[in-house]
Amino acid sequence: MSIEIDPELALRDAGTHEEVGETLHTALNGVPSSVDGGIAANEVAVMIALAVGEAGAVADINTMIGGIMTDIANDAIRTDEGAREAFLPLLEGLMGE
Repeated sequence: MSIEIDPELALRDAGTHEEVGETLHTALNGVPSSVDGGIAANEVAVMIALAVGEAGAVADINTMIGGIMTDIANDAIRTDEGAREAFLPLLEGLMGE
């Protein structure tokens, strides 16, 4: 079994993950640290804190996935270029160039 990677698509998707992570982190920076929830202020604050924590984890995961995908795509590009360079003399010999 093999996996075929299109480096250009992988880099595009990696950028999307990194953008999502950055956007979420930016949005989370705007979440208020206190709320006016009346008698339920503490409960509302706890719910907001839990939601922010979960969203922060989602942002971190997307950023991490984007970085991993970028590394994989760049490695695939280097591998393709290395293989091309290694086999070019053979191909040139076969083609009579």
